[in-house]
Amino acid sequence: RTIRRGESLLVSAPTGIGKTMSSLFPAVKALGDGSADRVFYLTAKTITGQEALQAVRRMKKYAPHLRALMICANEQVCPFRKGKQEAAPPSCRFCERMNSISQDFGKTYISYRERELSALQDLLLSDETVYTQELIFKIAEEYHICPYELSLDLSEHCMIIVCDYNYVIDDNVRFQRYFKDVSRQEKYVFLFDEAHNLPDRTRNTYSARLTMRMVVSLSQLTQTELAEEKDLAGCTEELYRAMVQLRGMCTENEYVQHSRTGEEIMGGYFESDRLPDNLIRCTNNLARLLGKYVREGHDYADLLEPYYRELHKAASAASFFDENFRFFASKVNEDCSASILCIDPAGILERMLAAAKSTILFSATLSPIEYFTEVTGMTNAEILELDSPYERENLCIVAYDSVSTRLSDRKSTVYDIAEVIAETVTAREGNYIVYFPSYDYMTKVCRAFASLGLDCAMIMQKSGMSYRERERFIEIFRERKQQSIVGFCVLGGMFSEGIDLAGESLIGALIVGTGMPMLSAERNIMAHYYDEKTERGHEFAYTCPGMNKVLQAAGRVIRSENDRGVIVLIDDRLGELNLKKLFPPHWRHMKYTGNTESLRTILDEFWEED
Repeated sequence: RTIRRGESLLVSAPTGIGKTMSSLFPAVKALGDGSADRVFYLTAKTITGQEALQAVRRMKKYAPHLRALMICANEQVCPFRKGKQEAAPPSCRFCERMNSISQDFGKTYISYRERELSALQDLLLSDETVYTQELIFKIAEEYHICPYELSLDLSEHCMIIVCDYNYVIDDNVRFQRYFKDVSRQEKYVFLFDEAHNLPDRTRNTYSARLTMRMVVSLSQLTQTELAEEKDLAGCTEELYRAMVQLRGMCTENEYVQHSRTGEEIMGGYFESDRLPDNLIRCTNNLARLLGKYVREGHDYADLLEPYYRELHKAASAASFFDENFRFFASKVNEDCSASILCIDPAGILERMLAAAKSTILFSATLSPIEYFTEVTGMTNAEILELDSPYERENLCIVAYDSVSTRLSDRKSTVYDIAEVIAETVTAREGNYIVYFPSYDYMTKVCRAFASLGLDCAMIMQKSGMSYRERERFIEIFRERKQQSIVGFCVLGGMFSEGIDLAGESLIGALIVGTGMPMLSAERNIMAHYYDEKTERGHEFAYTCPGMNKVLQAAGRVIRSENDRGVIVLIDDRLGELNLKKLFPPHWRHMKYTGNTESLRTILDEFWEED
């Protein structure tokens, strides 16, 4: 009904209820009855996109003509950037795969378009109609063409396109052929999976930061490798002077800090609901010049590209600046930074989602729903909140509320956390994941837990893990082992959402802290903005984003109607009303305790019922 009438819908559905299939099915039905021409299934992570393709395969027995593909970023599929070749071209326009090639020593040339049409024909005539990146890459290699361009042109022949949020919400990369071509009269449906990520993703997309260090670094290049580029040196010098001027503006709000060594640090900041005209003018000029060097394949294009990306992002964010943005600058001694902050993403989302006839946002953690309707601009959307389909008795949820996980208390509570973990994992042999608010705290607790000498395997998430390392991390939990496995992960990271460890693969999760972002000037500005708009500033800036991380991590435990497991929340603020009101309905049977003996009793009683 929503798709047929062209409405927006927010769906809050407990994890494991089959949200992917449940959202795709009415969209596919709308394709069949002519209510929609194309469906865009949008994800925050690649792994959830794979689930969408799997759901399409299951539907194909009812709609054998259904075509679907997954589009990944150019950087992920480019054979040069993936390390397949020795050197990458300076830009796509100079790539050999985008040019004509000769197969008979220069007598006959085959144009890119000819090769691509042959590749498209192979794909469209094959028995496979759900196109994975592996298949597209294989065909692109065979015809010596760009796999990214091939996937874009193949999408014209597909009814379901699975891709990242950015292809809809980021004005710099969104599909021009679908959303910027006014001659198209197609009816689109947007399905946003794990939609709790959408507000912060949009904020990050339209926020930017410039630093004095970056400008000084570029200035040094203009005096060495790029000494002959006088125009570049002039534009860089103008931006440097603008940053110096901005640093002087930060003296309006000065303060003094002391480092750990007792050194005095002079700080200051400047906040405004307007952009400094001179800074933005200089940023735009330098971004345009660097963009020209990168596009035309300058000898130092690779060296200049990181600077161009930062400056272009700032120039782009500035072009969207309105009453929903704030400008913030800060200085520490002689260093200075300038931030363009997208505080309220609702206006931008409303503009970007206007390209669709219907938009559906769904997640297990759209809680509280009023928060998400406000920050996504979908205040007039229909709302569907579904109860958990699982038996309440299959989940044991405990709030351990006698340990503080605040930053100032973490050093003194390391062994307390380790003891709670030990008590939980020894209650029943199996696989557990413990989620922490930071890498540092995680590492210290992991060492303390190891010193207890328990008979269990330990595995810890590390920063910057590759795709293969992530897959191996998850696979360890799926393998049958004789001893327990305890995983140490970061809350809000790659292993706290979007992973499926059903059955005995994971029987428990311990969540350390409330997930709230650290206090910062940017978050405080956001809190002040929403205080004026909704009188719920702290909740919107800190509490709701934090609780969503907790809910996502907790959702890793029960993945099917046959699963049984435990969730232990550790923080002394869990009894506060502002947090308790954010707990989902299927947590109403939560038990509170403050000592390990009582915790063990609760866990033993639960596992005895198994």
